[in-house]
Amino acid sequence: MDTKQRLYEELDDFPVLRRKLQNFCVDHSLEVRPALVWQCTPVGSCEVLLSSKELSAALQAGAGEEKDQDSWWYGFRTGQRPVPVFDGLAAHKASEDLGWMTEVHSDGGVIAGLWTFPSIPSQEGASHFVVSDFHEEAFADFASLATRLFSTAPIAYPALVTCTMLNAPMLRFHRDRFRHPLVGPRRNTLQWRVRKADSGEQVDAVLKLMSAELLRAYGLLSHS
Repeated sequence: MDTKQRLYEELDDFPVLRRKLQNFCVDHSLEVRPALVWQCTPVGSCEVLLSSKELSAALQAGAGEEKDQDSWWYGFRTGQRPVPVFDGLAAHKASEDLGWMTEVHSDGGVIAGLWTFPSIPSQEGASHFVVSDFHEEAFADFASLATRLFSTAPIAYPALVTCTMLNAPMLRFHRDRFRHPLVGPRRNTLQWRVRKADSGEQVDAVLKLMSAELLRAYGLLSHS
């Protein structure tokens, strides 16, 4: 098995999630750079009406106007109309490379990725990409986006929810009071376990658990 295939092997028991992750990574050239990718996909079969104006508006709204638009991923909100892609609708054109992307697929799957991170200089003169406490908000923002799209389409629960950190050793952890950023996980792919959610409230709860697991990967506990 080559290196690229090993990025996805931990999802072999969930072929739909594995295929979606692999296609998303190829579409956005994520196989060689650090990234966080979230997925929420219905268990049952579904055919989403992609021409729905309400669906486009929900994707465009991201996590909602009440969310922090100053984050690195702008609350997954875009000021432009979503564009059609092979799998469904994307928040914006991939060629714009804004450092994040959200998509809703014709089978009801919702996927989001973030691959732009702050960088911190090291004593050796090199810079390290870092995650921080505020990245917990990205998990909450994805929960808001996914539940909004499920409600709008509509898409029936239950759903499978997971997250993947690609090229994890390239991402260190930074807090202002730390003298040096914490070294990232040793695993090249940090794969969150797949959890089932039977409602929007459970999607929120699952993503909250996953955000705490992000911090635990660096030996830290969540403040929330």
